[in-house]
Amino acid sequence: MSLEDKIHKKLSEMEKYGEIAFPSSDIRKRVLDPKNEVKDFDDAIELGMYNAYELNEYDDFKFLEQFKNIEIKLEENPKFTAMAQSIAGLRKDVLESTGLASMLEVNKSLRDNPTYKSILAGQNKLREQLFKVSQPTQEFQDAIIRVALITNKHQQYHIKEQERLDEEHEKLQLEVKKSEMDMHSAQLELTTLLVKKADAVYVSDFYKKHEKNIQQHIKRKDTKKKVEGGVSKKQQAMLDDIYKMWIKYSSMKKGSYFADDLFDKRKRRYSNAECYNFIQAKYPKLKTSVIAEYIRKYPKK
Repeated sequence: MSLEDKIHKKLSEMEKYGEIAFPSSDIRKRVLDPKNEVKDFDDAIELGMYNAYELNEYDDFKFLEQFKNIEIKLEENPKFTAMAQSIAGLRKDVLESTGLASMLEVNKSLRDNPTYKSILAGQNKLREQLFKVSQPTQEFQDAIIRVALITNKHQQYHIKEQERLDEEHEKLQLEVKKSEMDMHSAQLELTTLLVKKADAVYVSDFYKKHEKNIQQHIKRKDTKKKVEGGVSKKQQAMLDDIYKMWIKYSSMKKGSYFADDLFDKRKRRYSNAECYNFIQAKYPKLKTSVIAEYIRKYPKK
């Protein structure tokens, strides 16, 4: 059996650890959920190898493999296995006394436990001794740091992968909802035609009632280019023209002006209302009150 096959087999066997039973999906949940912590160092190595194998990261796989070989040898060490059983017992006591639901919570609760910390230190000491024998050219602490970096890299990968899957799921759900809208729209149209034959007034009242509600869901694209003041260039040109026409008509006076007159005492030819009417002749869709408002608010320079 190859090492890869052993890893997959071990993942299935790891549903139980010591005297504590875990759900069959526990290991895979910890592989896929980067927010969950592994139970111990051996878990971290095996999960790291599992990820490296799945992601075709040969160098990381071979690096972690040396630690797995050390863990296998440690399982033959009575002192180490006794420590492992003690840790399992501590975890079992916490589970039974607190009712914590996850191993993450159990591990957090034991971090400040002096007995737990002492046992972990003892395990790490035995682990470091075997590491120095098998890898005399490597620093143990540097190797541990690399293990942590590999683990973090896998966590980030699974975070992004989960985000990608969530995004794809949301897009799929959106397409389903759009299809449902199209389906209901077609059904409504068919029902409308059937009812209209018997009661056209009801259909008319129905759509009048819902017209306002429908409008609030319609978002129209604003394709007009805006200028200073928040109006379109076309609208600004209209406002400029209206004001020029106002100046032209409102400044016209009756009679002739003679150069030897000191003051121009002539009366206006057109009243404000008449000026507005002249402008409205060019812009018939505008009410005279709107034209007057445009002129009043036109920026005077």
